[in-house]
Amino acid sequence: MVILSYGLYLPWDEIEREIWKRDYNVEYTALAGCIVSEPLVAYVEAYNQVMRDHIKTRFGSDVFALVGKQAREEFDRRWLESKAQEAASPTATAPGTGSPKP
Repeated sequence: MVILSYGLYLPWDEIEREIWKRDYNVEYTALAGCIVSEPLVAYVEAYNQVMRDHIKTRFGSDVFALVGKQAREEFDRRWLESKAQEAASPTATAPGTGSPKP
């Protein structure tokens, strides 16, 4: 199963795609960036509506909300973990100075 996409991504979209692939065997295929035509948008929306209906039938009507929530939570967890590692790093810089912490 494939979901089509276009446009800019949100910070957690990569994680969401990982979850879809790993847990549901659903892949995302980017067809365009930010500049799209009306026919492309219409095609993607029509195609995705069929796929969304199929995915909801197979995995439950709330699967898109569930995967989105999981992705945002995982993004937040990874972000907080990276900030904790930065703070614990001996080469971390003092805020606003660019100089190593004393």
